[in-house]
Amino acid sequence: MPFKDEIAAGEVLIYTGLRSDNWVNGTTGWRLGRDGSADLNNVTVRGTLQSANYAAGTAGYRLDSTTGDAELNDATLRGTLQSGNYAAGTDGYRLDGTSGNAELNDATLRGDVFFPVAPTVTPGSIRQIGTELSLQGPRASGIPWPAWVLFTQDAQLELRGGPIFLSAPTGSADTIVWITPEMFVRMFNTNDVSPTSTDHAFQIGYDTGQNLAMDGNEIMARDNGAAGTLNLQNSGGLLQIGAPMLCGDMRAADDNAVANVVTTSTTFVTSTDGPIRTFTYPPSGRLLVLISVDADNSAGGFSNMTFRIRSGTPLSPGSVQFTGGAEETARHQGAGVRSTVATFAVVDGLPTSGAGFVEGLYLASSGTATFRNADITVVPVL
Repeated sequence: MPFKDEIAAGEVLIYTGLRSDNWVNGTTGWRLGRDGSADLNNVTVRGTLQSANYAAGTAGYRLDSTTGDAELNDATLRGTLQSGNYAAGTDGYRLDGTSGNAELNDATLRGDVFFPVAPTVTPGSIRQIGTELSLQGPRASGIPWPAWVLFTQDAQLELRGGPIFLSAPTGSADTIVWITPEMFVRMFNTNDVSPTSTDHAFQIGYDTGQNLAMDGNEIMARDNGAAGTLNLQNSGGLLQIGAPMLCGDMRAADDNAVANVVTTSTTFVTSTDGPIRTFTYPPSGRLLVLISVDADNSAGGFSNMTFRIRSGTPLSPGSVQFTGGAEETARHQGAGVRSTVATFAVVDGLPTSGAGFVEGLYLASSGTATFRNADITVVPVL
């Protein structure tokens, strides 16, 4: 448009610029320079503002007043930047230029993230400690600080303090932590595990129910602050302890307390006062059975002990699989002289799966036979 002012001729600015009478550079008023510079206090742009060198996604800047989109290469904000729908802890985003805090819903970081070392740490915060990036989770009731997750410069994940909780997201059934072949987990906590301990190194399950806890040299099954039952290979299979012996339920949890067995029977009989050992048949169908007893006989006759293998359980016995004969019998002879006798046998041809148990059989050739400290050990073998 043509200028109608004495400092302009037509569309050419003659003087060095136009300015308001209260113009003070960078402070008050306004000025339009002949070199294209402008010093303004407030500007309303009804269209799009962009630099002369603007190229989408490459150079310059562009502010679109219609869509509200902005494309910038670098920007310095001395105050706060937030979205129009920002609501603390709920919607939108906010970048606080004073405190340096940021609240975002989702963020994708393609490069490095650096954080200054803060003098204090607020629960739920993130910071850089030297070459380590640390996260501190929100505090749960009764959980002491500090609890840290450290991502170190050499790509190791380190958990410090206690405890770090991993929770499944809403609607998800499980939380899965994948440990790849290139990763390892090491725990340096040396606190002792006990039925009531809470500061041991490793635990599966809640304190208030059944859980498995470990320290440097103990594995403990626990149940709500009390010692529990540790089941090994409870669903079958063999348990290898060292080599080459394979052993299963050598001492079963439901073994009855052993009292003295007294009999005058001249044929083999069972007794509820004797030991009973339960087991799971190994795939080999072979068992090593060892028996020992402290025996005596009032008439100087034989006091014999052997064993019988049955399928099922003592409360629900099944068919007899094996009954010991002369070679599987521990014998004592003599009156008034107690002695310990023992024998063992490898039994073949048994079932290859399912439950079974071994019970003792007792006989007195004459007089009264007394059997003390009777014991049966069962070892599944290959």
